[in-house]
Amino acid sequence: MNEIKDTIEKIYQDEELRETCIPLFLSNPGLGKTEIIKCFAKERGIKCLTEIASTKMPHEFSGIAIPDHDKKRMTFFDYDALLDLKDGDVLFLDELLNTNPMILNAFLTVLEDRVLPSGKKLAKIMIVAAANPQGATIITPQIKERFVWYDIKFNKPAWKQYMSRFLITDEIFEQLCTLIQSENFNSSERNYFTPRSIVKAIKMIIAGIETPYAVKLKPILNGLIENTSENDIVIGDYTFGKNEKISWLKLMQLYKTNKN
Repeated sequence: MNEIKDTIEKIYQDEELRETCIPLFLSNPGLGKTEIIKCFAKERGIKCLTEIASTKMPHEFSGIAIPDHDKKRMTFFDYDALLDLKDGDVLFLDELLNTNPMILNAFLTVLEDRVLPSGKKLAKIMIVAAANPQGATIITPQIKERFVWYDIKFNKPAWKQYMSRFLITDEIFEQLCTLIQSENFNSSERNYFTPRSIVKAIKMIIAGIETPYAVKLKPILNGLIENTSENDIVIGDYTFGKNEKISWLKLMQLYKTNKN
C-alpha cells in the first residue's frame, strides 16, 4: 500500500498538481485504502472531508437552485461542507464507483474547474478517490477521464509489517495470505477473506468470540510455535519452556488473559 501514500504525498506537495490531479485508487475491499488516506491527513494536521459517494444526492455536490421572488431569478446555494474547506485540506470521495452516475455528472465542474455552482472558487484542496470494482456502475468516458486511475493490489510485505504486532510466524502468515489471494468475492458468500476481515476475525477468535471465520482460521492459527530463546517465558501462571512448542492461538490467548 506504499503506492497510495507515495502518490498522495507527491501530488500534495505540488500545488499545481494538487488542484488538477485526482488519484482514484481501485482495489478489492479491505486492503486499507481509506485508512491510509485518512492517516495522511491526520499526520499533517489537515482536515479530511470524507464523502461516501454512494450515499449522496446530486444536489449535495452540485448545490441547489431556489427561486428568489424579489429578484425574479434563481439563487444558487452551495453545499456547506465544500464551502468550509480551507487551502490544503483533503476531500476524500469513497466508494466512488458504487454511486449513481448522476451524482458524478453533477460534480464534474467541481472536479475539473474547482468552481462551485454559485461561481465561488473551491479552496486549494486535494481531491482523492477510492473505489472497489465489485458492484461498480457503468460510467462515461468523460467522467473516467477526470481521474488518474491506480490499480492497487494486495501488498504482502506491507501487510506482513502490519501483522508483526501479532507475532505471527511466517508459516501462519503465508497461509493467511493464501486465503486473501484466493478470495474471488463470490456473490453467494457474505464473509470474505480480506486483510481487514481477517484481522477482525483473529481478534475475535483470541477473545473467544464465535465467528464464522473460525472454520478456516482456527486450523491455521493453531499452528505450533517453538520457544527458541535461551530462557523460559513466564506468562501469568503458565511457563513456556525452552524448546517447548505451543499453538500460536493458545499463546495469544494467554497473553490477552494476563494483559487484562
